[in-house]
Amino acid sequence: MKAKILLIIAVISVSTILGIVAVNNFSKKNPAEIYEKEPKKEIKIENKTTISVKNSEDLMLMEKRKKEYGVDEGLDMVLKSDESADINGQIIDLRSIEEKDMILKGNVVSKDLKINEKTRPKDYGLYIVKKGDNLWDIHFRLLRELFIKKGISLSESSDEPVNGGYSSGIGKILKFSEETVSIYSLKTGEISSDINILEPEGKVIIYKMTEIAELLNDISLNNINRVVFDGKNLWIDSVN
Repeated sequence: MKAKILLIIAVISVSTILGIVAVNNFSKKNPAEIYEKEPKKEIKIENKTTISVKNSEDLMLMEKRKKEYGVDEGLDMVLKSDESADINGQIIDLRSIEEKDMILKGNVVSKDLKINEKTRPKDYGLYIVKKGDNLWDIHFRLLRELFIKKGISLSESSDEPVNGGYSSGIGKILKFSEETVSIYSLKTGEISSDINILEPEGKVIIYKMTEIAELLNDISLNNINRVVFDGKNLWIDSVN
């Protein structure tokens, strides 16, 4: 009987010692080594294929992208050309819109499977038409915000005609904008042929932000009055 008791005590003692050793060894480990196998909890939304106007995380991403352009009210969304927008359940595929727009304008559409600098996703700005909007004011509001980012403040009358009815530099840029944007109908799922008919919450104006940024990059207060628009192309006239 005594032998059994001594054996039980010995087993308990060995177990206790091993437990103490294990605890000491664990406490000596680097905390980073202890938790290195635990999965990191990260929310990645930069590479999402569909961006929703009703998703709080997506809206935060949109605000971040808009801020990079210096835009607030001028746009609702800034998407890459390989992303889609979910606007109240209606999916807008930017790549498809890009191709349809090229076809409508008589351009040949080709797909390059190899990604390079020329085929990298471009930025598109989306503005959902609101009640009381008109196309000219929508363009002007966006343009004013983009110019503020350049350190240029445009007056509310800077888009009005000058010198006997001729368009100002800003007016020419706005007219050019009307020729380059796409108007997407949420009801039909197609590009609208009549850009002057705007339906609140029913149409979306799509801007080619990458191209707009490149265009405005060369425009300043010193040359804005030398902007020329021939009905299709826009450029800055050289000084004679």
